[in-house]
Amino acid sequence: MTAEELWADFPASDKRTPLDTEVLKTWEEDGVVLSVVRYTVGVLKGHTVKMAGYYAYPKNGTRLPAIVQINGGGQKAGTYGPIKWARYGYACFNPNNGCQPWDGDLRGLPNTDWGSLKPGLPGDKRNGKGMLAPGPGTIDDVASPRNHQWYPRMVGARRAISFLQSRPEVDPDRIGGCGFWWDDYPCVIGNQRGDGGADEAQKRLFLNAASCDAQRSPARTAQPLPSNWPRQV
Repeated sequence: MTAEELWADFPASDKRTPLDTEVLKTWEEDGVVLSVVRYTVGVLKGHTVKMAGYYAYPKNGTRLPAIVQINGGGQKAGTYGPIKWARYGYACFNPNNGCQPWDGDLRGLPNTDWGSLKPGLPGDKRNGKGMLAPGPGTIDDVASPRNHQWYPRMVGARRAISFLQSRPEVDPDRIGGCGFWWDDYPCVIGNQRGDGGADEAQKRLFLNAASCDAQRSPARTAQPLPSNWPRQV
């Protein structure tokens, strides 16, 4: 299958699913407006998934370009990145993908809620052998790009774009980002990425549909959709 097939249902799902945005706390720091917000990602594996994170923009800013800043490592959101981007003149949302606890006086605020999926959380045992294999915490019961921990996070990130587009201070036509996984970076030593024991079929399926650079690689051989592929987000 291809990335286009994987995401074919998303635009319709995005349009029909209310964001139900909650602004949980708002404050200012040196001309930057900061908020903890939470919105609905969608229904994944029968559970209404919620994404929380930090949102920042320059005070009195209008028609701002915007960016979704996704963390690596423990997937913990913070204020440093959003403040930095706001000072550069951007609106920025930083998702708390890892459901990490809020610090300080933010303790007790509602957080990200993945239901049974728990993508990329510490101690997560969601997959079988290989990054697309089925397991107790995956969406599909067959090898599928939707079983990779990135998939629910990417649904959350695409919904973050919808959140930014809904903001009155943001220019909805100037939201962007980039990043690839499979390529080696010559400036980093020993940066080959682990594949979790995936077989060759899973690797091809990952590169065709789940990798960040899937759409720039049309020469890769597409894998067929599983016969029981559920056509829903």
